[in-house]
Amino acid sequence: MVNDTYNNNLGAELGWDDVISEESSFVLLDPGTYDFTINSFERKRYNGSAKMCACNMIELSLSVEGQTIKDRLYMNKKAEWRLSQFLVSIGMKQKGVPCKPNWNAIPGAHGRCELGVHTYKKDNGDESRYNEVKAYIEPDGGMEPSAAAAVPQG
Repeated sequence: MVNDTYNNNLGAELGWDDVISEESSFVLLDPGTYDFTINSFERKRYNGSAKMCACNMIELSLSVEGQTIKDRLYMNKKAEWRLSQFLVSIGMKQKGVPCKPNWNAIPGAHGRCELGVHTYKKDNGDESRYNEVKAYIEPDGGMEPSAAAAVPQG
């Protein structure tokens, strides 16, 4: 390898004489309901659009059936319902009860979600598909909360 320092976001350069062995592990999951675990949680900034003002954004990396699914949650009143749905799904918030999230407890938390398949056209005109989170699902009565409790508000 030309540069043996690997960066998770950028990868590492391969040399002309390096052995090529890595295969794609991407598998498109069928639409349906799945358990997930949160691999990572990043605080980012959304620059805004014609439909929503600039705001803080959460970028999630979820592990579902051995696949990585990315999702974004927007810290905007317009999308507050989805934040609430997510927090309920990981057991951090009770449905109908306001709370202040414990953001540090999110990595490693688990819950259930409904996955769909998003189809789009690449720049070259080819069609491509990937899994997307359609909804986060409230745990049933027997499921133990996976994340530390949030601070109740009211």
